[in-house]
Amino acid sequence: YQGLGWAQLNQGKKLNARDSFEKCIKLNPKNSAALNGLGWIAHGQSNIDDAVEWWEKAVKASNGTATASLSGLTQVYMNKQEYDKAIKYYRMWLKAEPNNKQAKEGLEKARELSKN
Repeated sequence: YQGLGWAQLNQGKKLNARDSFEKCIKLNPKNSAALNGLGWIAHGQSNIDDAVEWWEKAVKASNGTATASLSGLTQVYMNKQEYDKAIKYYRMWLKAEPNNKQAKEGLEKARELSKN
């Protein structure tokens, strides 16, 4: 169901994708890819609180390696100007992907902005 959900989401079939991700979660509540997908669907519907909730579940389920969810969380917290939270997730992202340029640059920017 997880793979089907991503295929549906990539085809723009968000309702079908959500149903597939939810079926996946029923079978495996710790499937970080399905949790991540639900987060991106919620984000696309401007339901930021739900997106954050799904992404945090994905990060927890993956022991901090759900980099797409970490990317989403950093975007949200940078947009909300909650730089301390953004820094937390940038650090987690860099722990999972130490050479990720986007995460490195984002962390620097968040640190700069948190000083102001």
